[in-house]
Amino acid sequence: MLTGLSGILVLMGLSGWQLEWLGRKQRRLQDANDQLEAKVRERTLELPLTPRNGKSAQLSPPLANAT
Repeated sequence: MLTGLSGILVLMGLSGWQLEWLGRKQRRLQDANDQLEAKVRERTLELPLTPRNGKSAQLSPPLANAT
């Protein structure tokens, strides 16, 4: 009986440790994602508003060039 109870307590301790480890990993991934998103926003603001070739930034319909 005591052996079974201590086995259960060990498993509960290990699962708690694993949940904490996964939580820390998730927070690190979220921080890295937030930093990447900030960098993308910053770089996007640096882009010119018109294309470099001087043509207007107008989008053509997808089938306009189809024959």
